[in-house]
Amino acid sequence: MTSKIAVIYLARLAEGFAAFEAFADSYRKHAAGEPHDLVILCKGFTKPGEFAGISAVFTGLPHQIITIPDDIGLDIHAYREACLRLKHEFVCCLNTFAHIEADDWLEKLWRNFSQPGVGMVGATGSFESLYTSYKTINFVTWAATSPAKFDRRLAEDYRWLLQSVYPPNVAALESPKIRARRLIGDHLNNRSTVEELIPQFENVWAETLSLSNGNSVFRDFPHFPNPHIRSNAFLVRRDDLLAIALEDKGKMSACRFESGKDGLSMHMLKRGLQLIVVGADGIGYPMDQWASSNGFRSGDQSNLLVSDNQTKVYASYSDQVKKTHRIMAFGGFSNEFSDDIALFGLPYAKTMTLAERAANFAQPKQPSKQRFFSIAIPTHNRLDLVLDAIKTVTHQNYDNWEIVVFDNASREPIADAINALGDKRIRSERSDEFLPVTSSWNRAINMVKGQYVTMVGDDDGIAPGYFERINELADRFDDPDLVVSNLYQFMHPGVVPGRRQGYVNGMAVADFLMDKDQPFVLDRETIRQSVDNSLKMNRSFQFNMPAFCCSKKLLEKMRVGGNVLHSPFPDYYFANLAMHLAEKVIAEPRYLAFQGVSKVSFGFTMMNQKIGDGFKVLNHDVEKDVIYNDVSKHLLPGPRYQSEYIVTMAYVEKFIGDPRRRTDYRKYRKHQIWQFLQSQQSLYRWAKRDAGREFLQKLSSDERRWAIRANALRMLSLIKPQLFGRVGRNLEREMSPYKLALPGVTYQSGEHITLFDVFKDIESGEFFKTKRMRSPKLPWFVERTINEHR
Repeated sequence: MTSKIAVIYLARLAEGFAAFEAFADSYRKHAAGEPHDLVILCKGFTKPGEFAGISAVFTGLPHQIITIPDDIGLDIHAYREACLRLKHEFVCCLNTFAHIEADDWLEKLWRNFSQPGVGMVGATGSFESLYTSYKTINFVTWAATSPAKFDRRLAEDYRWLLQSVYPPNVAALESPKIRARRLIGDHLNNRSTVEELIPQFENVWAETLSLSNGNSVFRDFPHFPNPHIRSNAFLVRRDDLLAIALEDKGKMSACRFESGKDGLSMHMLKRGLQLIVVGADGIGYPMDQWASSNGFRSGDQSNLLVSDNQTKVYASYSDQVKKTHRIMAFGGFSNEFSDDIALFGLPYAKTMTLAERAANFAQPKQPSKQRFFSIAIPTHNRLDLVLDAIKTVTHQNYDNWEIVVFDNASREPIADAINALGDKRIRSERSDEFLPVTSSWNRAINMVKGQYVTMVGDDDGIAPGYFERINELADRFDDPDLVVSNLYQFMHPGVVPGRRQGYVNGMAVADFLMDKDQPFVLDRETIRQSVDNSLKMNRSFQFNMPAFCCSKKLLEKMRVGGNVLHSPFPDYYFANLAMHLAEKVIAEPRYLAFQGVSKVSFGFTMMNQKIGDGFKVLNHDVEKDVIYNDVSKHLLPGPRYQSEYIVTMAYVEKFIGDPRRRTDYRKYRKHQIWQFLQSQQSLYRWAKRDAGREFLQKLSSDERRWAIRANALRMLSLIKPQLFGRVGRNLEREMSPYKLALPGVTYQSGEHITLFDVFKDIESGEFFKTKRMRSPKLPWFVERTINEHR
């Protein structure tokens, strides 16, 4: 009679008979304690002698042999094939290097699996994320090869990696003579420290994920913490294992099965089932006890029920390297580390409980109601674009919405085109006078009736599933005032110099959304700091209208003098004031909407040195602005964009009304001075020319001294970049109006003509499939990372 449990041992011929013999010895030594059928999965066996050899290894042990080809794929592919041929209700899968460490091992697994609410048990588990771990590894290799100044901690903690990627770091660690020579070179070449490189890395990482050489596959994995049962030894219902799809035979497909967002462990968490790690002591450890169970990368690993090659490799590491691996596995969830533990600025923090993390992955409940949404679109002479934006709404799988279009004196028949659509949910109004952009936006806002409102430009739009997701978030977070989401950015063909074919980016809109993969309530301190950064001309979030979905109640709260929006840049004003006033802000890492940059947009004029044309489109006379007289004394010649930005921030400051939160005119003026210096052809005589003398007269004595010093440093950095380049770069960063350059990950290049083309591609799923190589050839250290941390 067939037992209910099949124990499947993977005997992969390529690993050699020593591994099989070690497993067989441990199997004989430790009684299973639970009835089962032993199945030897012979992978890559073809010759009679090979089969005779494996039979000899398991002599005296009742077993069944299943043969599969070596090219079937990885361990998971082999287990899946075995399950297709077996009829057992449950399977316990053991990899080639599995070594049983305790008596009654199967009984211990089965007893814990049989408890109510348990979906899967295993001998080892981890919170590690291949996304977060590879990002850490990528930083280490990039920082070491930049090269940065010698960093002993980096060399010690990542010796196993750097001895192959960048041997000079390891050599300096081992030889005082080489280390002294390295330190002298670091000083003479004025190299950056590793800490100084950290702020620059996000854009390096974004570029890494944009590449088509296989790195983009890491986007598929939940970020840390990513709870999962490792696939070296686990017990699960056979049908559950077969329910998880495998895309191809590649290693990344196997990794996605084990710890991906649609993998086996995630399948259990989505259903609200527990993942249990069982120790040699027979105790079933829930997720919050994994880090202290003395199992995988915990303590001395003395409580392992089943060990494997990775647990043995870990045992051979130095204490410092072990510590780094423990951080990657459990981070702030281990009592050994602080809740906010990080590796080189990369978070392994305990920002939530594991129950909350599991709830993040759970299938969303059916929303209590369909809320009424408004999409507001102002337009001027862009009929084709506005119809494209409308299509991104009308093709949603949601009915309770309206679109309001405000036509700002277009020469094109906007109203006729909208009426021809035959949808009463789409309304339009028109001004025969060409209004400033802020007035146009206000007129559009005054038309809306929805509970939630999203304002989009006529070359913007909303992504598939937008209304459903916002409705779900509104249910989950009790009707927040504001949802801030990341965006797809569609650069239309012909917009970007050097990339005229156009492309689609995944655009991070805020520093607080970077490296997040689940929505969360934004805390008041982060909100305050974000707005203050804008006032200080040190922006840490983007102000694109489609990134913000706000309640009608919040819009009414923002009205001053009858209007919601003020200032030269209404989107900049809105984003900061909405953040400031909202009682509850939800930060959503998903890309929920589109920022479009077309050939008739303000962004196009900025990128193509035609910004004067852009200000004509905005149609805002800043000198007639009601706040201009208060601000004009601070303004300097230079980029008009920054001058009107600072006027906008003066509006925000006035509304906030807190004397401790002021617009930073000093930073603005330094920025204008810096831009003037960079525009001068001569490094030496700029101050003696008419333009230079005229500009200097507008500066205070302190500003003149700063300008002369800044230009001297700029000159030195250009003449002697090896010695002073770092000084010039630091000054450039100091003068930047951004706290950091928020990265954009390129998804597509040259594939689309219109925004609706992008929408359809995303809706069909083809957008993502074409991005990911099925069986990418990964760099050797990527393969090493995967092997180390599976």
